[in-house]
Amino acid sequence: MSRSRSGFTMFEVLAMLLVISLGLLAVVGLFIHANRLAARAEGQLTGMATAMSIAYDSQPFFRDPDLASQAGWTAPPSLSTSPYAHSAAGFVNGYYVTRNESSGAADIVAGSAGSVEARTVRVDVDVYESQGGTRVASFSTRLLRVKP
Repeated sequence: MSRSRSGFTMFEVLAMLLVISLGLLAVVGLFIHANRLAARAEGQLTGMATAMSIAYDSQPFFRDPDLASQAGWTAPPSLSTSPYAHSAAGFVNGYYVTRNESSGAADIVAGSAGSVEARTVRVDVDVYESQGGTRVASFSTRLLRVKP
């Protein structure tokens, strides 16, 4: 007498559970990786936007000179005939930002004897995750400073 068996053996059930578990783990791993990539891309985007803003505005968000100096931001020196280098650093938009501005004697564009009406300046901005942290973005440009 022959008996037909229907159903799955314990080994087949365990093999199926193993395959499904591995598939689910792979999907979860992909989601975690995609989340990290999205967070990094968002950080680079906001970091670059912050760097570009700081390059063009030497005292960001601070119209009160006392508040600006407390935050570590000081205005570049007024236009003069001598070369200069100016640095400022502080926290902006949740990032630690350094801004370096420099101009040489050859950068004077317009002026009369003893006074400067306009000069070009080189501005370099670096944006970090935190003070002493990983650099998120960097931006460099040349600007034209004109006497008000």
